[in-house]
Amino acid sequence: MALIVLMGLAVPDFGKILDLIGGSSVTLMSFILPPLCYIRLCNEELTEGVRHRDLSRRERILLVTIIIVGAIGGIASTYSALKEILNPKAFTYTCFSRKIFLK
Repeated sequence: MALIVLMGLAVPDFGKILDLIGGSSVTLMSFILPPLCYIRLCNEELTEGVRHRDLSRRERILLVTIIIVGAIGGIASTYSALKEILNPKAFTYTCFSRKIFLK
């Protein structure tokens, strides 16, 4: 709990952290893993030589296309989020900054 509070104080713009999480894990869980698991389940043999379900070529191409598009989007959004976070001006004013703003 103390680590979560410390992160909340150190990161004034939590949207950048959410962009990083969304770009990496959400893309993986919604675009890449479901089609990949479906392909693997359909290819698995239930008994000797009998598959659970045969995928048509069209369906397999569609699933692979979804995986590729999801991977490209996830890599691009993760790169963009990391670029914003690693920018030297990204977190100029935090709770630990020495500047005190008085109005």
